[in-house]
Amino acid sequence: MRRTRFPGLLGTFVLLIAVAGVTFLRLSKEVTLVVDGAPRTVGTLASDVGGLLEQEGIPVDRHDQITPGLAASLAEGMEVQVLLAKEVTVLVDDVERTIHVTGDTTVKDVMEQVNVRISRHGTLEPSRGAEVEDGDVIVYDPAVSVTLSADGRVRDVVTNAEDVGSLLDSLGIVLRDEDRVVPKPRTELRQDLRVTVIRVTRREVAVQQPIPYTTEVRKTNELMLGIRRMERAGVPGALRRIYEVTLENGTEVARTLLRTETVRQPVTQVVVEGTRPPHIQTGVASWYHRSGMVAAHQTLPFGTQVKVTNTATGRSVVVVINDRGPYVSGRIIDLSDDAFAQLAPLGVGTINARIAW
Repeated sequence: MRRTRFPGLLGTFVLLIAVAGVTFLRLSKEVTLVVDGAPRTVGTLASDVGGLLEQEGIPVDRHDQITPGLAASLAEGMEVQVLLAKEVTVLVDDVERTIHVTGDTTVKDVMEQVNVRISRHGTLEPSRGAEVEDGDVIVYDPAVSVTLSADGRVRDVVTNAEDVGSLLDSLGIVLRDEDRVVPKPRTELRQDLRVTVIRVTRREVAVQQPIPYTTEVRKTNELMLGIRRMERAGVPGALRRIYEVTLENGTEVARTLLRTETVRQPVTQVVVEGTRPPHIQTGVASWYHRSGMVAAHQTLPFGTQVKVTNTATGRSVVVVINDRGPYVSGRIIDLSDDAFAQLAPLGVGTINARIAW
């Protein structure tokens, strides 16, 4: 059998392989690839950093940090640094922001990046020293200073409570059924807000008031016309009113009448008024030491009311006869010094008078 030989073709093939090997060795490079701080040695035919990352299956985002840049040429022994961006959501006062960070970044670093100062009274979750990961959500509720007036005490409170109701809960202030708070419990807290707790109480209060008495006038012919005599003194009655009083922080703001009770009925005053035409007598009136508005007459019954008029001045008094006299000729009545003094000075001794009864 004849064998067909291709000595020239085989030689050419071997030569091509050899050339390709030399070319590969000349194009291949070893570089150090450091991804998020983890280094490894990589052999590559890529000519630039972008090609290296594509070769290694590392997707590139515009927020990632790559040193040197994607267009930089690769060289043997080069180090390529890749810091992959982490997307972090920051909630401050329910306002949402999305930022991107790279490398070993803590919550504190993120808050500084968004220019938020963390107060010691605010709440931060996670804690400021925690390292952030891709997709983390950072929630910060800053504290506010409010003025709280409750149970007789006014104080300034620094709090990160969400609303008025949460503030009261955090301080252990319990609202009873009728208590109120201004502003309302669902009101969001804000800087320098004033919160007032109004304690509402109700109680019954009794108030006693007088019932005026009436006056009954009885006519009688036993008394001279124009003479009045008290027969029975009037006495006021008493009325008790029961109120429901509403107090807000101890101050009365309203009262409602619940019921009325009569404690004592009034007593009617009785006055007797004369209708009889008067008896008239004129003469001299003198005085003597005697207390009260009384006088002496020779014949009039004791208890008779007599109107005595100074005829010179027209001034009059009413006296009651309770003694006998005078026994001096021409004198018709002896007045007590109290009664005489209302008609004339005691020093004149006597006056011309007209008496009526």
